[in-house]
Amino acid sequence: MDLNSEWLFIENFKLRWSDIDVYGHLTSSRYIDISIESRSLYLNDELLYFNKLQLITKSLNLDFKKSIYYHDPIILKLKLLSISNASFELLTAFYVNDFLHAEVITKLVVFDKEQNRIIKVPEMIKNKLQLKNSNL
Repeated sequence: MDLNSEWLFIENFKLRWSDIDVYGHLTSSRYIDISIESRSLYLNDELLYFNKLQLITKSLNLDFKKSIYYHDPIILKLKLLSISNASFELLTAFYVNDFLHAEVITKLVVFDKEQNRIIKVPEMIKNKLQLKNSNL
């Protein structure tokens, strides 16, 4: 069995010096920024196709397990936790040398800029998110 089959997206991530705090580790707010970047990379085609749409964070939970330092080889993994017509929940996991260092769980809704309101999660986005998660 492929242990990575549940992950939608896996990517190496290189920290910048500006990501580091005075103690030499990844500053807290950057975990959130990096999780936003990883989901944007994964959903890039869908978000560009629907240029009028924006993902809005409804809730967010950041769980620190262990500090990440400047030269650590970070692997980001993105996973769908739940999905409904109104929202979806994603997990961004931060791994260093196969050890989990942090998790960001984000519940998202879709905002239509033309209609100026939150809408149902479009089928194109649902399909992309459920590609490897057919059991949801």
